[in-house]
Amino acid sequence: MDLLIGDDDENFVGRVAFKSHEHDCNLVVASTAEALLEALTRQRFDHLVLEPNLPGALWYSLLHGVRELAATLPTTIVTAFPSRALILAAASLGIRRVINKPLSGDELFSTLAGAPVASSSTPAWEPSLARLEWEYINHALRRYRGNVAEASRRLGLPRQTLYRKLRKYPPLR
Repeated sequence: MDLLIGDDDENFVGRVAFKSHEHDCNLVVASTAEALLEALTRQRFDHLVLEPNLPGALWYSLLHGVRELAATLPTTIVTAFPSRALILAAASLGIRRVINKPLSGDELFSTLAGAPVASSSTPAWEPSLARLEWEYINHALRRYRGNVAEASRRLGLPRQTLYRKLRKYPPLR
């Protein structure tokens, strides 16, 4: 099986790579949105495992880009932060599996083989407003390449408030 993984989480990719030999799998890893879309144009794959929050693109445009290049490619979304919007957008594009991280290599390969996953298509928890705010602030920082002044200007927050919010650990829920 030729498997494309679009994920920048080195721990997850390492767990999958370790188990890929047991499952006779040729693994190609793309850690950015650009590398993922390029790999889809260069080679045919049997399955795509996708983290939608890859650097270089917003998740919504990334999902549409994947579907434009490979409309029938079986795709599984694996993310630590599933949202209702992500699940609905994925379903509208024909992607039926959204799995929560953390996930072991064995769990991923059993899912790809067709075994049901308890966490599939529903988030394990509904994120709180504080968690969503923290994620959005970090998304804005990635978008403006770590420029706190620009992010604070675009978000409409004083720079010191943004610094204070960034010093905190992410809310658990």
